[in-house]
Amino acid sequence: MNSADSENSEIILSSRESVASDSTSGYVELGRHGWSILGRVTRHGMVWFVKSLDEAHWDLTECRLRLRKEYEIMLRLNHPGIARAVWFEESGLLGPAIFMELIEGETLDRFLKRAPRGDRREAALRILEAAAYMHSAGVCHLDLKPGNIMVCRQGSGLQVKIIDFGMSDHAGSAVLKAVGGNRRYGAPEQFETGYCGEPTADVWSLAVILGEMRCGLLLKTVAAVSRRRNSRRRPQDAARMLCIHSRLRKLCRITAVVSVVVVLVLALGLAAGRKTQDSGVGLIEKNAVAGSVTSDTVVRSARASEENLPVLPVTAATVAVPAAADQEEKELLESHAAIVASLRPQILRLADSLRVVASDPTVARNRRSAAIGEAVSRMDMLISAAFRPLQQRCSQTFMSRRGPGWATILDPDLADCRRTVTDVLNDFVSSRDTLSAAASPED
Repeated sequence: MNSADSENSEIILSSRESVASDSTSGYVELGRHGWSILGRVTRHGMVWFVKSLDEAHWDLTECRLRLRKEYEIMLRLNHPGIARAVWFEESGLLGPAIFMELIEGETLDRFLKRAPRGDRREAALRILEAAAYMHSAGVCHLDLKPGNIMVCRQGSGLQVKIIDFGMSDHAGSAVLKAVGGNRRYGAPEQFETGYCGEPTADVWSLAVILGEMRCGLLLKTVAAVSRRRNSRRRPQDAARMLCIHSRLRKLCRITAVVSVVVVLVLALGLAAGRKTQDSGVGLIEKNAVAGSVTSDTVVRSARASEENLPVLPVTAATVAVPAAADQEEKELLESHAAIVASLRPQILRLADSLRVVASDPTVARNRRSAAIGEAVSRMDMLISAAFRPLQQRCSQTFMSRRGPGWATILDPDLADCRRTVTDVLNDFVSSRDTLSAAASPED
């Protein structure tokens, strides 16, 4: 506390002179909470929210110091998500009082009764942002609960306001360090003797609030990670909670992209296999037509010989494959076998590398996922490049007689190698190290 604040505190503690202004009017009491009175007053044509002491506590030094400490802590904060204190004064009408901005809205617990999931998610992120700013300023609220969070509409979006800093603490404050809190939302350590306020207590309270807001799987996971009885294993402040949420969002996006790539590769391979199969069916139909034409030619020749009629030549749809064609087909099959023999060790080595990358706990999961996706793409390009010269040498008729996927990334002779790579991908996708930066939450 600086010298100016000390002088102001001494003046407040030593004097109860009435300083009510003629421009103050229309005071309305809204309620009482412990030793404080909450009200609304009009001054200079504007309506302000007022927190003052009830008359029975005007002479109690501890109550005066608590109210003054709350005011000084609120002066440190300037954020749209935190209620703003305007001035502090003592008057004959109100006694010691804090004048704050009037917030038109509803408490979080009332808001949650009717809000859709999208609004609940937006409100949750606004609360975390305001708490992160508060912690960055060195302030611990120590009484975060739905009743101390206001929600109001601001244009097409939502605005939250954290209020009631009566139990808050600051690292630079040297008075009134004893704390308590709400048993439902307060961290377990808050109720231990000798506890000094830390942001991890607010992290626990925020985790309980997020759990009650039911605003999606990502924020539910953040809440689970943040609600650990050991305060050292929780995120150290609200900014870390936002960081965990951001990492989870990025991981979900990467997983979605990898899934789409895998589905596209499988779809392209299936389409190539169907095309090859359709070509084979077409060739069978052509051979059947050719066979019927040849049979018809034989019958007509027999009839013509019996009737001494000239035989008209009929060209068959297909001809026998000459010896040169057999030799060419043999060379193509030998080339295919050689390409497969050279690809197999390369693919198996790549599978081993993928397994090492996928199981490396020292690398963040999103980076491993990206590396695996790049490696699988390189494998497909390697296979395609190896088979491309062979495909250029093969005729459509020859290709149609091979099995589906022959000389492609789905080549049957590489099925076992591809299955090894697929097993690595499945093991990585099904692994549960989703939070590489934080351990799984305690039960």
